[in-house]
Amino acid sequence: MISLEAAREKVLARLKPLASEEVDILSGWGRVLAQDVYAGQNVPPVDNSAMDGYAVRAVDLKGAGPETPLSLKVVGEVAAGTAYTAMLREGEAVSIMTGAPIPEGADTIVPVEYTKQAENRVRLYLSPNPGDHIRRAGEDLRQGGLVLHKGQTVAAAQLGILAALGLGRIKVTKRPRIAILATGNELQAVGEPPQENRIYNSNSYTLTAQVLDAGGEPLSLGIAPDDIAKLKQVLAKTQACQILITSGGVSMGKYDLMQAALKALGMELIFWKIAIKPGMPTLFGRWDEKIVFGLPGNPVASMVTFEEFIRPAIYKMLGRKQVMPDYIEATSAETIKKKQGRKNLVRVTLTLKDGRYYATPAGQQGAGMLSSMLGADGLMILHEDSAGITAGETATVQLLNKSVVGTGNA
Repeated sequence: MISLEAAREKVLARLKPLASEEVDILSGWGRVLAQDVYAGQNVPPVDNSAMDGYAVRAVDLKGAGPETPLSLKVVGEVAAGTAYTAMLREGEAVSIMTGAPIPEGADTIVPVEYTKQAENRVRLYLSPNPGDHIRRAGEDLRQGGLVLHKGQTVAAAQLGILAALGLGRIKVTKRPRIAILATGNELQAVGEPPQENRIYNSNSYTLTAQVLDAGGEPLSLGIAPDDIAKLKQVLAKTQACQILITSGGVSMGKYDLMQAALKALGMELIFWKIAIKPGMPTLFGRWDEKIVFGLPGNPVASMVTFEEFIRPAIYKMLGRKQVMPDYIEATSAETIKKKQGRKNLVRVTLTLKDGRYYATPAGQQGAGMLSSMLGADGLMILHEDSAGITAGETATVQLLNKSVVGTGNA
């Protein structure tokens, strides 16, 4: 058997980012930038007011206060999107709105709540400092500066930056097309009446959701029976995909036919069987221009092996800056025993107490116990040569739910 780390290395070594395409920025939400983005202009483009109030010269209001207001002549008004073109002179004020450019000669803003205007005069009850309530040109984004990095995922803030720079289109990495096939005579389609000795096909749904979450384009091929001829017929429909994911039929039973079907079609087997639990019988291969993952049929094993191998693979194909999972250290809240020989990935919930994270098993740990994934924040890693962990000992936890600890964004 191959180790988890060696298996993941073999997967990633065979991949590179896909080509880029140009899209409008809204279509770029959730996509990965295929270019660095530089500011083509200052943001804001000119010095402007951060408040509604009056643009003045600070020197004209020395000594002004709540009990000693000073009066200035109001010589104009400037709203956002307009400009005051004259020079502000001694003893003058210009009524100004938030976002409006600062008139030449003015060096500070007095908020409107510290003023009282009557006709063309305004009384000001505040002695400001030069620069108060002025947003300087380029203080947010400086022209020529690098603002977004290649490999960064476009979220709401990134969309706002692109729009603020006036960029309507961007280059992003193409999404990998990913075919998903569930196999097994015991499976039936969701929505059908329950049939005796059958179970509903949940793997296609969890894997589709995981593919979408990772940034791929899923293509569900439904269910195929344990029959080599029919498996080959369905698998032939995957030629336009970059990744093929199958679930079921990869172990050593009489009806585990997936490896034989794939080899008959020309797949090069790169590895089969990984020293992990759950997920030991996972296979990985190359078939023409695509890579193939044969995942176990047990629902939890299918989800876990996706996180260990397929999510990093998708991330690399997307050109993301971060490919590998996030990890934290956590204290085990319970004693957990295991057999030596395989790395156990224990589904756990995480809680923070007195600055330390505590990990508690998220329900029963059988590979078919899908409910254990409902509250799983991470996977506690118990190494091959370990016989388990005692309550109070520390272990590494691979994060599934980053929001629990607020860790990074790729």
